[in-house]
Amino acid sequence: MEQAPNQSIPYAIYEYATNRQFFNVYSYLQIDQLKLEIVDYNREQRRHVRSAVCWLDVGRAKLLVHRALSGRAIGWKFESFGGSERDGAIESRIFRFEHDTVNGQFAKFPYRLTIETGQGKRTVTGGYSPVGKPHTQVSIRLPEEDLEIICLEIRDYLQAHQFRVERVRRGAQRQAYEERQAARDTTDDLPRPASPARQAGAYRS
Repeated sequence: MEQAPNQSIPYAIYEYATNRQFFNVYSYLQIDQLKLEIVDYNREQRRHVRSAVCWLDVGRAKLLVHRALSGRAIGWKFESFGGSERDGAIESRIFRFEHDTVNGQFAKFPYRLTIETGQGKRTVTGGYSPVGKPHTQVSIRLPEEDLEIICLEIRDYLQAHQFRVERVRRGAQRQAYEERQAARDTTDDLPRPASPARQAGAYRS
């Protein structure tokens, strides 16, 4: 996960709200990523208590959606590490998805999503890893049906985007083909020079 460039109004794929929390999914497909945000909210004071954001690669988002919608997320734990560097300081960001009922205590809300941010460092492979304990940790629990609704919205959005990309690609291919064909037709209309043998009167009766 890499930090996305500035974008004033990102497209919200889905905004999930409870009495005390928000979970939002935003589109950053120009860099093949989704932005995830979890917010703890104080309804009485009408203010955010704390929040955390991270970015998830589209490929890993598709994996998560597939596992959740196919019923293969039960007992599964998924983690994605990322971060960013600014003015010499590195921030680590971790997104964690897990099926965790805590011995049946959260049987109706078995899926837990967590975002952790804090000090980080570069790894030898060019990625990011945390250093010490996170500065911010925000989690939200979801019932199975709500998780499925969120995943369906993400899946449908990504499929619609892929359809638009494919349509543009096919349109560009068609235009390039027609331009080549038009150039070929124009060349065919030009008078052709006589062959060398004909110019020399080489034909015999």
